[in-house]
Amino acid sequence: MRPILFGIVLLWIVLTVPCYAGNELSVRLVEAVQGADEQSSAGLEDVIGILKRSLASANYRLVDSCIIQLPASAEQTLGSYTIKCSGTQKNLAVTVLRHGKEVLKTANIPLQGTKPFILGGLPGKSGVMLLVFLVK
Repeated sequence: MRPILFGIVLLWIVLTVPCYAGNELSVRLVEAVQGADEQSSAGLEDVIGILKRSLASANYRLVDSCIIQLPASAEQTLGSYTIKCSGTQKNLAVTVLRHGKEVLKTANIPLQGTKPFILGGLPGKSGVMLLVFLVK
């Protein structure tokens, strides 16, 4: 009886553990600034290359960040923005609020492995604010 129970537990671990790999969503609020004297801040090393290739800003400053479990059904505050995420890695919906007012809403975002998804154009103090989503 014990070998059967052990086999069932082992099979359950083997079948379920891979399902949970990569089920964290990193969300970062980044300010794109034009000042040439500023350095891009720490915490962006894994996405700085794509930010610099995709956007014309000189530097990037990490303002705030959080981790959301996938599938998502969460609300997080980053800086002066409230980020609401719902759905799976293949079908994520995002709503962004600032001071309680909706400023951005998306649906059906397919997040792909280690490729960041960037939402931008949000007003910032000294530049444009971006939201960088990355599955970890």
